[in-house]
Amino acid sequence: DIMCKIESKSLKIDDNTILNIHSITNGYIIWKVDISSLNKLIEQLKYNRETIAENVMLEEKNYKAKLRINALKEKNKLYQKLQKQTEYQVNLLYELLDLYDNETKPENKNKLLAMITVVGTYIKRRGNLLFLSEKEKLLDCSDLVLCLQESASNLGLLNVKSAILTDSTKEISAKDACDIYDFFEKVTETAMKDM
Repeated sequence: DIMCKIESKSLKIDDNTILNIHSITNGYIIWKVDISSLNKLIEQLKYNRETIAENVMLEEKNYKAKLRINALKEKNKLYQKLQKQTEYQVNLLYELLDLYDNETKPENKNKLLAMITVVGTYIKRRGNLLFLSEKEKLLDCSDLVLCLQESASNLGLLNVKSAILTDSTKEISAKDACDIYDFFEKVTETAMKDM
């Protein structure tokens, strides 16, 4: 019966035993093979594969977490740098807001709001320049021109007529762009109350 069942020259009798058959002249050779050690190795391989897959997944999660942490640290450094570079303007904003809260005359309130807008624009645009300068050492002049144009435009709220004329097709070092914008803002803040 077993020989009839064995068409592929081997038959698995149970989980750990295989029966093999081979034809010879005038008969067959039949032998039994114990595969329990092979099964143990296969189980160990499955276990190892699962363990390695779990470890790889944990390592990948750890790596991604480290990347996120490093990215957040870099952003935090940039925000701290921006905070340090615009500390004076932030304090000026608080002063202007206090003056605005205590002011009763509408025309003075409007002038204070315009001044707040000018200083707030600088903080926003200076942040843009800082982030760009962290990525590139050379910037398009158009980046600086946008900063200057928005600041100049907001000076219109103080009835100051201004225009920016520049060749925005050139490049400028990021440091110089920041220095120029800082100088522009310093002049503006110094003269803002009397403009």
